[in-house]
Amino acid sequence: MKNPNNETRNQHQFPGLCGEQRTTAAVVLAWALAILSSSGQIFVENWQYHSIAEYAMSGAVVNASLIWLPSFGQYGQVFMALDGQNHLFVADGPAGYVREYTTSGTVVNSSLVSGLTWPAGLALDGQGHFFVVASGNSGTVTGTVGEYATSGAAINATLISGLSGPFGLALDGNGNMYVACSDGTIKKYTTSGTLVDAALVMNLNQPRGLVCDGQEYLFV
Repeated sequence: MKNPNNETRNQHQFPGLCGEQRTTAAVVLAWALAILSSSGQIFVENWQYHSIAEYAMSGAVVNASLIWLPSFGQYGQVFMALDGQNHLFVADGPAGYVREYTTSGTVVNSSLVSGLTWPAGLALDGQGHFFVVASGNSGTVTGTVGEYATSGAAINATLISGLSGPFGLALDGNGNMYVACSDGTIKKYTTSGTLVDAALVMNLNQPRGLVCDGQEYLFV
């Protein structure tokens, strides 16, 4: 694991991700994707049931199918982010949507953003904006990062373009954005889309998912 200054860190020294966010592995038959809210809820993609499941910090099941996502099909995989109002934003890869829910599972907007080509990363900046990766179609469309208001209004749908199979997005607290790409790199940009480092981290094997903690360490 590396921070933006290219210092390495032992993963076992850092159990907590992104302040209130942690990963959960092998809880259900699913991709190991999770978000921890300030109230102690853990949300995990439950591929087996085409849903997002909710767990308590103890590991107890609260709702195995809190949110049903019919588009999961064979491939599954969503990316999630929470705002400060207990709203859950879900990038639904197979459907090409960003969806918005309350943390109780109520639909706020099932198509907050639509028409994306396999969204594969999502991050909120805490200022009413979010950034979403669209990874594109293999061999035909390169990936992009778009910026949107939390209302769903596009600010710049192609803030960053020409990415090679992006599959993970993270923000730090200093106005920087990190994008994991299938060419084995993590690229660093400003949130205005300016490239800072095209190969901040190199030689990764198709990185899938990216998180930045409060101390600016990257977890891949």
